[in-house]
Amino acid sequence: MTDLALWMQLAGSFAAGGLLGWLYFRGLRLTLDRLPASRRPGTLVLLSFVVRAVAAVAAFALIAQAAQGHGLAAALLGFIGVRTAIVRRARRETQLAEAMRKSG
Repeated sequence: MTDLALWMQLAGSFAAGGLLGWLYFRGLRLTLDRLPASRRPGTLVLLSFVVRAVAAVAAFALIAQAAQGHGLAAALLGFIGVRTAIVRRARRETQLAEAMRKSG
């Protein structure tokens, strides 16, 4: 495999991992938003986790099969990068809401 092909594979794997991370955490957010109106919140959380986990494991398995070890590592980095960005954004929003509540 040429260097260019390797870098393209790594970039594609990283992007796939990032997309997978976004979908995973978007699903978590949708679940959390629906909890207050749910009649069975425990079942909702469990079902959401199982669906998200199975989808993530299946996607990572496909990436591992297609891109081998280095592609899987790139995909995991993309997934973790999206998670980090989402957590930072949520913290900023929480801090802003607390500051507005204190000043208001």
